[in-house]
Amino acid sequence: MLDTRLLDFDIDVDISAILGKSDQPVLLQAEDYLAQAGQDCPRWRKALLKAQWDDVCKGREDRRRAIRAPILSSLYAQSGDRMTTTNISLSGLRVSGRPIESMMDIEFKIPGVKFPIDAKAEVVSFQDSPVLPIMGLRFANIDRPYLDHIAQYIDTRRQQSLKPSA
Repeated sequence: MLDTRLLDFDIDVDISAILGKSDQPVLLQAEDYLAQAGQDCPRWRKALLKAQWDDVCKGREDRRRAIRAPILSSLYAQSGDRMTTTNISLSGLRVSGRPIESMMDIEFKIPGVKFPIDAKAEVVSFQDSPVLPIMGLRFANIDRPYLDHIAQYIDTRRQQSLKPSA
């Protein structure tokens, strides 16, 4: 049990840095540390869980709202399996193929970039089909320069789609 005498202060704590997706301060108020909501559940624990839930929901919104661009490219998994990308965003890829593992090391190319892009990706969705199974991959670990190339590719494709056709 937490000794509340150790928490005799009046400082709100910003926990946005440990959440990940929050771009504004997320404050746990000092009184949340001292007050109890139930026999075994301090208010700060409930406030922290709510902040974590809100952060996860924000991540889902970001992924769904991400600008995507079509891309047909071979994708190679660490296992040697070959799949085909169908679209790309800054947060991940949509790929035709079946997942090998829940977390995969992948390599793929983007038109206009001479070298392959390496990343670690997590399978976040999968629709099985005998003809064309589709899975969604979220980048779990990708170097910043690769993201810059992806952003440039997406922006180029977006600009092309905005041009009036002749």
